[in-house]
Amino acid sequence: DSERGWTPNPRGGRLFGMSAAEEYEKEERDHAEMFKESGNFAFNAGHWEAAITYYSKALESRPGWGIVYSNRSHALSKLGRFQQALEDAERCVAADSRWWKGFYRLGEALMRLERFEEAHSAFRRSFACRSCPSDRCPELIKKLAEARQKADP
Repeated sequence: DSERGWTPNPRGGRLFGMSAAEEYEKEERDHAEMFKESGNFAFNAGHWEAAITYYSKALESRPGWGIVYSNRSHALSKLGRFQQALEDAERCVAADSRWWKGFYRLGEALMRLERFEEAHSAFRRSFACRSCPSDRCPELIKKLAEARQKADP
C-alpha cells in the first residue's frame, strides 16, 4: 500500500484517498462520536455515572472536545460533584471561548460553589456570546439576577 491511495480499513474493505494517519484520525473521531452519543443516552436516562464514563471515553479519543466537557460538567453537577463540574466547564471554555454553553456551565458550577461574583461574570459572558440562542435569553437573565442578588445581599 502506498502512503496515499487505497489504505487498509480495520472494519474491512479499504478507504480511498486517505493516508493511514488520516484514516486513524477518522476512526478516533468516529469512536469519540459514538461515546458522546452513548453518554447523551445515559444522561437522558438519568444514569449520570454511566454518562460520565462515556464522556470520559469520548475525550480519550478526542481530547479537547468542548461540547463533551460541557456535557460531562452537567453530569458531574447532577451528582453534586461541583468542583469537578467547574474544572470541566473551565476546560470547555478553554476549548471554545465563543460557545455560550461553556460559560453557562461555568456559571452553574460557580453558583453551586457559592462563588456568586464569578458566576455572575460567567453568565454575563454566556449572554454576550453570539452563539447564544434567543430562546435562552430569559433564562440567562434570571441567572444573572440570581447571581447578582446572592453576590450583593
